[in-house]
Amino acid sequence: MSNEAYLVWGHAAHSIRTGKESFSAAFGKPYFEWLSENPSAADEFARGQAGLVELRLLPLLDHDWSDVGMVVDVGGGTGALITRLLDRHAHLRGILFDLPHVVAEAPSTFGSAGIGERTTVVGGSFFDDVPGNGDVYVLSQILHDWDDASAGKILSSCRQAIPPGGRLMIVEQVLPESATTHPMALLDLHMLVLLGGRERTITEWRRLLTDHGFTLDSITQGPRSSVIEAVPV
Repeated sequence: MSNEAYLVWGHAAHSIRTGKESFSAAFGKPYFEWLSENPSAADEFARGQAGLVELRLLPLLDHDWSDVGMVVDVGGGTGALITRLLDRHAHLRGILFDLPHVVAEAPSTFGSAGIGERTTVVGGSFFDDVPGNGDVYVLSQILHDWDDASAGKILSSCRQAIPPGGRLMIVEQVLPESATTHPMALLDLHMLVLLGGRERTITEWRRLLTDHGFTLDSITQGPRSSVIEAVPV
């Protein structure tokens, strides 16, 4: 949450009026497009997200991974989540998937971490397709960046890639059905103003998953986020 994330709130009335993000009104283009053209801000964003991984990972690290071989981290940034997961579970292999400029340095990072031989780095857009043949696909704090239509496209890409018997793990907030006094209600507003995204309730998660080829299987609460597990139908 760096400088531009606060400045955009000066244009928040645009989001209140339209239901759309305000970053374009403040900076002339959407946030992620702006980041791709501002390397220092993109680096700060990546480091901030990597720091949050430690809290987000807690419910994932203790999951039973004994029957999993390949984990695909969709939109995994610079690879902080894959690094921690493979370090904790030595039998796992991982695929890091994100935009080409985002994952450019990941191979050297994985090599330094001693997991280079167990990782593959793939550049691309999750709106087009994602790598196939994974046992578990992870979307960590990705879908809340997007409205339902765009989040649905990401889920559809994952659904096309997941083989029979595969699973999807979504690491996100789960809002109570009435969230007006919940602390995460502010984050819900922030995602709207910054990106046009949103946090979701269990009912909204279930509907979004059902509409794009998944069944919600379980939810594991964590100290910072929850793990929403879904299976393809």
